[in-house]
Amino acid sequence: MMSAAEATIYLAGRRGCSQTDIYRSDHTLSFENYIREGRGTFGNLQSLNDDTLGAGGTRMLTARADSIVWLIPLVGAFQYETATGVQGSVEPGQTHRLGLSTGSQLSITNSYEDERINFLHLWLIPEPMTRTLEVQEYTIDLNQQNTLIPLGDLTPDLHIGQYQGRAEGIYIPRDSNKGTFAFVIHGAFEIENRLLEPRDAIALWNTSEVTFEALSNNAIVLFIDS
Repeated sequence: MMSAAEATIYLAGRRGCSQTDIYRSDHTLSFENYIREGRGTFGNLQSLNDDTLGAGGTRMLTARADSIVWLIPLVGAFQYETATGVQGSVEPGQTHRLGLSTGSQLSITNSYEDERINFLHLWLIPEPMTRTLEVQEYTIDLNQQNTLIPLGDLTPDLHIGQYQGRAEGIYIPRDSNKGTFAFVIHGAFEIENRLLEPRDAIALWNTSEVTFEALSNNAIVLFIDS
């Protein structure tokens, strides 16, 4: 039976791109100088970026509005520092959630001498009741197979899971009146009867639950309540 959920699919091959000789940033939604109709904010989600940073390189980012920023390393560790002097190091299997005020800068540095790194940075609009602690650190335990794992205990909500082929799951949005955004980090999924491959994304609304099935082993998906 076809899903009643309304959806927009964002194919990885059609993402925007910003690059220099030291980094490449693929933008699922509009970000920095990449602004496209149909790729604006989705609920609280302002942007979702997939960055590759060369050895010894630093990426400078600026918050254009008060923001919650999630840093999720995929390949390699990195260091970061905010304009207020908050510093941290993040390794695969961890995520840090930062609170940045409008105009604040965030630097991300690859300290490896000869290795590139790959990481996600998600920018969300803080909800009115969100606590504004500057940084929180969380573990991503993907050893819990075929299960969605909440990242932290603060809103907006993020869940991540690693699934084996043909394993099924259901994601329940915190508020069915708002949308849900899903991003495939690795492998392939069928989400609400739509095929998504690595780094594809889907925005969904008009649904109180999101059904999905992994189509490959060790497939990883990220859900964002927006």
